Amino acid sequence: MTSIAHTPSSGKAAQRAFRANRRAVVLRAVGLVAILGAIALAGSFVFQVGLLAPPQPKDVKAEITIAKPEQVTGENSRITGLDRNQRPYEIRAKSGQQDEKIETLVHLQGVDGAFERPSGSKMDVTALAATFDTKSRDLQLQGDVVFSEGQRFKALMQKASVNMDDQTLISQSPVEVDMQGTLIKAESLSVTDNGSRILFRGGVKAHFVTKP
Repeated sequence: MTSIAHTPSSGKAAQRAFRANRRAVVLRAVGLVAILGAIALAGSFVFQVGLLAPPQPKDVKAEITIAKPEQVTGENSRITGLDRNQRPYEIRAKSGQQDEKIETLVHLQGVDGAFERPSGSKMDVTALAATFDTKSRDLQLQGDVVFSEGQRFKALMQKASVNMDDQTLISQSPVEVDMQGTLIKAESLSVTDNGSRILFRGGVKAHFVTKP
């Protein structure tokens, strides 16, 4: 039988190597734990600061929406001009709005107008709404239309058209006219020749009042 004998110096060397190896293992373990702890601490900090922090308010820019920006609108609109006889006319409205497609057409609300006859007398007109063509000078009135010329003439209708250039007036609905106490009803009415000719048509009825 063969036996191996160990000397005292070789045993001490082995013990020193074992202890050194164990210390290296312990140091590596401690370093790994420290690195993992630092990573965990940093991750926790980022999570708490970045993810859990309430979102900061952002600057909100108000958006202004303009309805129909291509149209011209205005309050207390006023249109003035001269007719073919160089007589002034004026059309006033509580509000006015340019038509979307026709540049010369204006839509009016709460209409109150006036024009002057060649004789010098004045004709006033009121209506709930109207359209006016600045090129042809046609005024299309609608809703509670009233024409009045002082005490001489007063006409009520729902629709009418007036040309502000030649002062032609045509009713487009039944009309009721009070001419100095004489009440006349008809299906239509036309006033031409600068107001000197008044023509009633369709179911004309007249009621004459004789003053004592």
